[in-house]
Amino acid sequence: MNGGGEGLTMKILSAGSTLYGARAAVGSLLPRARIEIATDHGHLIHEAALHGKSDGDILIIPEDMIEDLEKRGLLADGSRRRFGFTGIGYAVKSGQPVPAMTDGEALARAVNGAGQLYLTSAPTGVHMRAWLAGVGLSAALNGKLRTFERATEMLAALAGGDGNTLAFGPTTELMAWRAKGTDYGGSVPPQFDLPLMYAGGVLKRSAEIPGAIRVLDEISGPGGIQHFRQSGVL
Repeated sequence: MNGGGEGLTMKILSAGSTLYGARAAVGSLLPRARIEIATDHGHLIHEAALHGKSDGDILIIPEDMIEDLEKRGLLADGSRRRFGFTGIGYAVKSGQPVPAMTDGEALARAVNGAGQLYLTSAPTGVHMRAWLAGVGLSAALNGKLRTFERATEMLAALAGGDGNTLAFGPTTELMAWRAKGTDYGGSVPPQFDLPLMYAGGVLKRSAEIPGAIRVLDEISGPGGIQHFRQSGVL
């Protein structure tokens, strides 16, 4: 974008899974724009938009939620853009052995062998807990499961803990903490994963629709999408 986004002022609300890609793309491509990037759980961003309480111009959340807003006539016409999929990964405290989760049996061994298990209350955490219960690992959760509201809180606790803890969360958020006291192990086996497609859209109630669509085009285009890919959005 010519001028590095000079003169643009707006707000992006992003789910945690796409936050790091959005920050990098805006910072690289639009350094002169005044763009605030805030984050919350995707379903809370969606709910606020449904009730006319959102203060964002651009939303980046799971695509099914963007589609819902579009069907309700709450998005600017033609503003929906795709960013890619995220999934579930796992991490340990830096310096601790990183288990290889090549299949369900390896995941079960890692869960049974961990002193503590960390999940979030986000959809990835709910999904993972249900899967673990569904394959007979409920007993392994007793007494060692700790649930966090946000992945950043979970990862801070993991980094500051005493080891032998296994944390599950969105791959992008785990990757962002690789240099902050945690080691990223990789993705969970496919049968345990929860791939979510993320998309962006401009709210019809925004006072900056033309500029917001230009920003969304920029960060979802070839120059911007590389930053999402580097963050783990595939």
